[in-house]
Amino acid sequence: MVLRSSDNVQDSVDAQQICVVCLYYRIFAVSAKWFGVACHAANVFIVASGVAFILGTIFQCTPIDAFWDKGIKDARCFANEPWWISYSVVQIASDFALLILPIRQVYSLSMTRAEKLGLKLVFCTGLSVTFASIIRATTLAASTSDTDPTWDPSPLQYGPLLKQMLAYYAHVYQC
Repeated sequence: MVLRSSDNVQDSVDAQQICVVCLYYRIFAVSAKWFGVACHAANVFIVASGVAFILGTIFQCTPIDAFWDKGIKDARCFANEPWWISYSVVQIASDFALLILPIRQVYSLSMTRAEKLGLKLVFCTGLSVTFASIIRATTLAASTSDTDPTWDPSPLQYGPLLKQMLAYYAHVYQC
């Protein structure tokens, strides 16, 4: 079975989000029990949605080969556009949730106002990741009418790759 590059991108985006939640948990969970529960719930959601989208992407056509071989008779595939847009919406919502998750905890820290602002700005480096998701979502509709599914979605991978690079740098600045 051949896995498409979108599966690998989904894996890495989910792994990055889990890393961010684990970082938040490590920093803030000792101060509030509700925050630890929220972190665990976020990780469960990220893993569950990630597995669902990866399985859906792999098995979107029956037989699987029908995704790239349009000559297979009696093949059934579901529409790409709603699937890709729903994935983008879930990723954007997750990114925003990860941005607002630590805000209350930062307010409760015993730091000066300037230090709290600096910490919030460090966490807001994740906004660049969210913008990359939004930019990718805007390019999805145009790509669903392409005729070669093995090549035409390639420009769509620039958005997730940009998101991965920005997430890496955002994580480096947070550590």
